[in-house]
This record gives sequence, structure tokens and C-alpha cells, in this order.
Amino acid sequence: MAEVRFPLAGPQPAIGALRVLTAQVDLAARATVRLIAFPPHVSPPAVEAVLAATRPPDRLAEPVFVRYRALSGSGDFEGRSYELALALADRLLLAGAAGGRRLHATGTIPPGRGGQVGAVEELGTKLVFLAEAVCAAGDVLFFPLANLRALNAEGHAAIARARQAGVLVHAIGHIEEASFLWAAAKNA
Repeated sequence: MAEVRFPLAGPQPAIGALRVLTAQVDLAARATVRLIAFPPHVSPPAVEAVLAATRPPDRLAEPVFVRYRALSGSGDFEGRSYELALALADRLLLAGAAGGRRLHATGTIPPGRGGQVGAVEELGTKLVFLAEAVCAAGDVLFFPLANLRALNAEGHAAIARARQAGVLVHAIGHIEEASFLWAAAKNA
């Protein structure tokens, strides 16, 4: 099992977690993904598209269970900013990683773009929430490099506070820029 947390923006910011688990049983109708406790707008084909864009070609057909749970707030979310968290958790699971550092991520994985990480809305708000209420020393935070140029002063200050608190902060443009996570898992 691998878990990555992601921020939910809105009037009351919250945090959610995605857990990816190996499917020990044959999923019905040769499905690659079974979703547990997701909002209705997230469908198995949408999750499969993220996995197809970020998995190594020889691992595309491996079935998984993906479980969502709210760690704070109502847990309702819209949009696709959970996709980077999903991709990271899946890649960690494929590498055999279990436990370790707490990971936080927000970002989209545009279909057909080969693992590129796309921008998200309200990144400044999400970073402030993570820096002030969620992240702790030793945690790792990923967000889209595509958002960095347009990030407001509040967002930049949140990054600085997180780094001062011992959070490892990474702006990435491609899923492979986080490969140090699964490389470390393989070498552990």
C-alpha cells in the first residue's frame, strides 16, 4: 500500500488521502482499477488514463484498488488536482514502497502528454494551508512547475515557511522528476 495526501481548496481548505493497493483478486471484466469511496465525478476510466500516462509500459495492466478518504473537512472535491497524488502513490506501490515519509501532492496529469504534470487552480491557497496546518519536518511536497511563474507572493511565502520547517518542496514538470522516491524504495 502507498499513500499520498492532497489538498482540497475552497472556503474551508481540507486534506484528502489516496491509497493505492495491489489487487490480489482478478477484478471484474478485466478492469485495471477499482475505486473505493470516491466522489461521483471520478471514474475508473479517468483514473486508468492517469495510470496509463505515468506507468512504465510493462506495468500498464497491473490491477489496483484506489481508496480515497478525507482526513479533514467534508472530503468533497471537484476537479483533477488529485491526479499527481494518485500517480505518485501508484509508482511507489509498483516499486514496492511501504510507509516512509509523508507525501503531499497537487497537480494534474494531462491525458496523452506522457507523464507531464499540469497546473492546478488555487495553488497559493493550497500551499498556505499545507505549510500552516498539514506539513511537518521530513514531509515531501510536490506541486506543478507550470504554476510557479504565476504563483502569488502568499504562495511563495508558504513555500519558504515549509522549507524552513524542514519540508522538502519540489516543483515538478514531469512525473519522472519524482523518481528519487521509487528509486529509494527499490534500493531499500
